Amino acid sequence: MKKKILCLLLFSISSFALIGCGKDSADEPDEKATESSEEYQEVDGYLPKHEYENEYLISTDSEDEVLFSVDEDGNKVNEYKYADITSAMSGAGYKDEYPYIMGVDDGLIYAEIVDYSGNETKRTLVAIDTASGSVTTVLDAPNGVDLSSVDFYNGEIYVDGINSDKNIFYEWGYTKSEDGTYEKDSKATIKIEDYYATKNANGCYFSVARGLDEMGFILVESFYEVGEKFAIYTGNGNIKEIDSLADRTIGIIGYSSDYLVYYEYTYNDDDGDSRTDYYQMDFKTNESIVIDEPDLTNYVGVKNNDFYYIKTQSVDYDVNTYELYSYDLDNCVSSLVQSFDSTPGTGINYGFYYISGGNLYFKNLDGEAIKWYLIDDSKTAVDIDATVKTVNAYKYGYVSYGTAEEVCPNCSTPLYKVYEEYFILDDSYSDYAYLINGTLETIKENALGSSGEVDTSGDNCEWHLEYPDQYCETNETYVDDVNILNDRFLLVNMSGYWYGGGAHGYPGRDQYVFDLTTGEQLRFSDFYKGTEEEFKTLVAEKVKADYISYEDDDYPPYFASSQNELYQQVYDEITLDTNNIQFNEDSVIVYFYPYDLASYADGFMEYEFTYQELFGTDTLTR
Repeated sequence: MKKKILCLLLFSISSFALIGCGKDSADEPDEKATESSEEYQEVDGYLPKHEYENEYLISTDSEDEVLFSVDEDGNKVNEYKYADITSAMSGAGYKDEYPYIMGVDDGLIYAEIVDYSGNETKRTLVAIDTASGSVTTVLDAPNGVDLSSVDFYNGEIYVDGINSDKNIFYEWGYTKSEDGTYEKDSKATIKIEDYYATKNANGCYFSVARGLDEMGFILVESFYEVGEKFAIYTGNGNIKEIDSLADRTIGIIGYSSDYLVYYEYTYNDDDGDSRTDYYQMDFKTNESIVIDEPDLTNYVGVKNNDFYYIKTQSVDYDVNTYELYSYDLDNCVSSLVQSFDSTPGTGINYGFYYISGGNLYFKNLDGEAIKWYLIDDSKTAVDIDATVKTVNAYKYGYVSYGTAEEVCPNCSTPLYKVYEEYFILDDSYSDYAYLINGTLETIKENALGSSGEVDTSGDNCEWHLEYPDQYCETNETYVDDVNILNDRFLLVNMSGYWYGGGAHGYPGRDQYVFDLTTGEQLRFSDFYKGTEEEFKTLVAEKVKADYISYEDDDYPPYFASSQNELYQQVYDEITLDTNNIQFNEDSVIVYFYPYDLASYADGFMEYEFTYQELFGTDTLTR
């Protein structure tokens, strides 16, 4: 049965997927690939619960513990643990801990592995069987070619790639043999010069072969060196430019057989103002009309002849209500699909909508679990039994927040904004929950009461009004995770971000530790029985050893010019009163902020200790 165009949620390295037509022997991948690992280990297998025609990943977010696949009707087909995927890769000898997941088909995860170790970057597409742990090479990309997307169509695997040096896009077709290896179908090879295939946003990718079969064309975009041009490609090298889209700063959101949805960014050199306008173009006439939705803040994608987008309503600083709308491209009419409020402690926002396999999905919190939901044709949210992860903060209690704002008394421009989340422990976990919660609320109130470092003299009102964002100091703190260790110690991990102007802000992190049997807040010094000199030496030696590990590296992360200089710096700075400690189930992390020892780009420098190293015990005790 011929399938309609479906948005396939497959990982793409670039913003849009890339393709091509014809044959170029110099850039052809290997004809046949072989298996890299046999029967690595037994893991949770591929167990579809019903008959289905196609399998699609909802998302490939590496922060999710589990990846879910669905069929064309939105039913859950299978789940794949990220740990099983990376374990299989490790067993097959690949160094890349987190492969770039590109798709799924018939129980196999397809991923790109990038090897930077040689003179030439090597890119390999592999098929991972999480049931057996085997990893099979599908193709080794030719030198200079980046893989961009994968589509499973009419019994073949279509792989798209780009050679940016030659301005060429390729699409190769592969078939899977009965022995589990992959053979290239030379008749399915497509090559396009000077243009690449523009794919739908939001991870919705389909092959050139599918597009030509089911729509009769695909949309292509020119390489940068060729100019800002878009065109219709109908196969066999036939390209017809769309004159109305030429020489404009355009981003493609998505398209169907009838309409193209895109946005245009414009910047006014005279006053420095910029704006983004959204358009729909009719492929029959190539004429565009404005999508007149002034509160449109973010887009999701195009599904059939509907354009899905988000309107964000601010409730408070960093607190929003998100409204999902469907815009009917035939009738130019919008309708509200659903709305939800941002949930503290989860990080869930408008970015968790995905179109996959022709269906729309979103993440939301249900109790302590973050789940995937299907939005069906009646705009009803359907639980598809796909739990992404557990939010421990809602397992042990819940998360609330507070906000504060300070404005210039002369021009009323906001100069300081703060958003502070705080955890509230459920009474069932401690008789002293009221003490713990009181301490956490006090921490929150102290953060809200701080006025930052703002200038309220009135001398800068002209700048306040002209550059309000740059002159507004912001400070956000989030509940990152909550755990109870050994049924006694409550660990509340916090993360944050402070911005006070300039190119970037500054990250923050903290951990609050409480004894559930007393309600006390504890510090590292409450557990450590050695002297401060012993602690200084332990940490300095650990950091020094890490410095030595970079001896053969051309670009070590540290500012220090020698191991002894770094040792002395760490020894002088670290104390038993440090807050830069994080207790985990089986380790303790000592960390330093960006710029303390290394650059901002290197992030927090972390050093792991066992409980034996620090306390002489196997776990945290008091």
